[in-house]
Amino acid sequence: MCTSGDQAEVFSLEGDSLPLWDEALWNGTPEWPEHLAPQRQLLRAYAEALEPVHSSGVTVHNKLDFGM
Repeated sequence: MCTSGDQAEVFSLEGDSLPLWDEALWNGTPEWPEHLAPQRQLLRAYAEALEPVHSSGVTVHNKLDFGM
């Protein structure tokens, strides 16, 4: 759900050349990290943008690691 002016990102798995059930995802094959690099970069950018500010005014750093 998005409010007016917000954007939603949709990553479709339909017709994906490397489906989630592909064993290559789980055995460290390099195709997956390369294939998902744009989504990983986008998620990191969102995580940085959503870095919360504690009520004391001190920034709480959100160190999310999206694996790979």
